[in-house]
Amino acid sequence: MANVVLQSEIAERVFAMDADRARQELAALRAMVNRTLQELRGFIFELRPMILDDLGLVPTLRRYIQTIVDKYGVQVDFSSVGRDRRLPSDDEVSVFRLVQDALVERVQKAEAKDLAVAMDWRDDQVEIRVQSDGKALANPGELASGLSRGERVGLLRGEATQETRPDGRTVLIARVPIVPGSRMIT
Repeated sequence: MANVVLQSEIAERVFAMDADRARQELAALRAMVNRTLQELRGFIFELRPMILDDLGLVPTLRRYIQTIVDKYGVQVDFSSVGRDRRLPSDDEVSVFRLVQDALVERVQKAEAKDLAVAMDWRDDQVEIRVQSDGKALANPGELASGLSRGERVGLLRGEATQETRPDGRTVLIARVPIVPGSRMIT
């Protein structure tokens, strides 16, 4: 935002001396404001995606995964089987953060290029599976949010395992209980 103010001051000073250069400065300012606005929207989405409240977990994860694909140029397949439902708000945020942190960890730290996220909705639980290529990490589970994976899954009253398969793919499986009375998505 400080750069926006500085750029506007430059355009204001130049306007009196050289109208063409002032137009160029204003065009640069407009581009800077647009970039800043997009970055701010992305930041807000990553902090607390509003569509999570409006549409639920599955549509929010689809949108987030597309941002990962666009930002890092990786392949991420997403699937959700079974009948998804609305979880308590805190649980939806925690599941979103679990997947978000796992993807960021695999893409940024393990340099994964081919990932898959699968959700399997059952009557009493949802199973979340994140698979990827990339390097094995010495200390998996230390998440970008500052929570360990165990702490995040503990908040959900669930359990998680992570393994590296002989083919080199890393697989995280988290099982989260579904609170009775969770609303079905229609």
